[in-house]
Amino acid sequence: MADHYTKASFVIEAHVKDIEFLNEIVDLQLSQVPETEWRQQFEKRSARFKNAFPGSDEDPFEAYRALFSDGNYPIADFDIHHMGPTKTDHERIIISGDQIDPETIAKIMQAACPSALPTGFCYAYGCSKLRPDEFGGGFVLITADAIVFRGTQEGLSEALAQIENEDARPLVLATRDLEHGLSFWNDHSGFGRLADATVYTPRQAEKTDPPIAGDEPEWITMPRWPQ
Repeated sequence: MADHYTKASFVIEAHVKDIEFLNEIVDLQLSQVPETEWRQQFEKRSARFKNAFPGSDEDPFEAYRALFSDGNYPIADFDIHHMGPTKTDHERIIISGDQIDPETIAKIMQAACPSALPTGFCYAYGCSKLRPDEFGGGFVLITADAIVFRGTQEGLSEALAQIENEDARPLVLATRDLEHGLSFWNDHSGFGRLADATVYTPRQAEKTDPPIAGDEPEWITMPRWPQ
């Protein structure tokens, strides 16, 4: 028998209205409200809450519960500590917990605090016994339209694979321009600088059809990591 935990503690700065909304989401404690009272409870929510999480007739909290990995137990597993204002209409807060769900926190942050985006946080997980491969962590990058997770185990596996096999290294798409030389493909903005290029895993590259260009695009292998 062993205990597992996932911990995080980080600071964000956001508009006070966003922090008020964050508190409303966290303080709801819906699992303690009988389902027969959900409609009544939903009507008590702020206009921002109702607009952000429109429910259905059968489940007024359907969209709200989708924020949580376990929609049947919609409890925010983190605490908010207020640090005070930093500038006009903004405040810094600490978000922390010793048994958190990174995905739930990321979804709540994305929904509640657009003024803090882009942002992110690191987390650590472990075990009360020294079991192999039960320790690690990662980070979460949160933007207005995406949430990206990156874990230490995943990073280690990829690094080892790149050392042992060149075909495991990431790829970019490039085309030759007579005036500018090599241009690199970005999924959103087209060909441009290498610094803006979309980086593909070998598996993603296999499923991607190269765009049409004057000079046929070619896959270029990126340097291995770590160097």
